[in-house]
Amino acid sequence: IMRKKQLIFQESSKFLNILFHNIEGLKCNFKAFSNYHLLHKADLICLAETWLKDDTQLDHLQINGYNLVHKTRSCSFVSNHLLHSQKGGGVAIYFRETIPIKKIDSWEHLNLECITFEIEKSNIVIIVCYRSPQQDKKDFVVNLIEHLKQINIEKNILLIGDFNENSLENKSKPIETKLENLGFVNMFKDIPTTNSLTSLDCVYSNFILNKVEYRDVAGTFYSFHDALICSIDIENKKKESNKEIEFNDDEKMDTDTCLQTSLSLMEISKETNKRKKNTTVKSNHIFKKIKVLTAVNTRNNLLKEKQR
Repeated sequence: IMRKKQLIFQESSKFLNILFHNIEGLKCNFKAFSNYHLLHKADLICLAETWLKDDTQLDHLQINGYNLVHKTRSCSFVSNHLLHSQKGGGVAIYFRETIPIKKIDSWEHLNLECITFEIEKSNIVIIVCYRSPQQDKKDFVVNLIEHLKQINIEKNILLIGDFNENSLENKSKPIETKLENLGFVNMFKDIPTTNSLTSLDCVYSNFILNKVEYRDVAGTFYSFHDALICSIDIENKKKESNKEIEFNDDEKMDTDTCLQTSLSLMEISKETNKRKKNTTVKSNHIFKKIKVLTAVNTRNNLLKEKQR
């Protein structure tokens, strides 16, 4: 007897449907991305590695029924930072026109590739973030913690992105360790999210604890990364964390003014190696209802972290 697959995205207005994807180029993958079968079921579409620049219009990247907000890599780092002038990176969100959001801007230049906003009707803060493998993990953590301090760590926060730290790898994971010490749980910990079966993409939460939620990984054919999908009950959120939150005072980082006046795309080289692999083997765990626990077991699998 064939059983109907459990849908992840919920139709009830009490749920917030979120899709995250490291798209590896929004311009070059936009046609495939805009036709992705789960796209229009999501209320929020969060993207990393958009590869956008500051000087190209985004008219041809609009999706009907959604508003687009994005931040380029060059706008995220001070001018003397290693990553400021490097291609790649960038983050973006598409959000339904019917969902009011409030963008939260940092008053400091934190050398952090992220967009932060609040869903006004549910008082949930969402941070979409990307860490390049070339950015030191310690520096990334310091900058991220400073941003959380600015936001107020006591708020209900979803931290979504690709931190290039493999949760399946049996070695030191400083980003994961620090976030867990602050009361965050990765809903996708120890779940492969790439073609090489590494777990680089994540959705951390400091309020979804010991509750049944809908979440899964959905394959894509145009990127090295799979898409993360989840449905959050925004009317029944309880913050039960008993973690003692302590921040270390670090030296403030150099500040710089980001003069982004127009949004744009970078020209993608035809010779860009997207590291795609044959994706005929589909994930066998799509559309399952899974319980997310605060205590998560660490596997002993030794898998290589993505190198870029």
